[in-house]
Amino acid sequence: MRKPVKSSLQARTSWKTTGTVYFVLSDELGQTVLTEKLSEAQNFAQYQIGNLSNGLYYWKLKDSSRIIKADKIVIMK
Repeated sequence: MRKPVKSSLQARTSWKTTGTVYFVLSDELGQTVLTEKLSEAQNFAQYQIGNLSNGLYYWKLKDSSRIIKADKIVIMK
């Protein structure tokens, strides 16, 4: 696991995709707290997460047919 995140989170994709890529962030209970769409031409986005509580979160990058990458992060302010 990487270092804890404080105020912003960056997502980057360099994989071949089949259309739009979505960044999905879920809390420990599996509830989605953030969903953002990346266009086909966009391979980088930064999200402000200062409004989220400290804790463990799960994120994934997915397109219309598959999960491209998934991992977990810890938010500690």
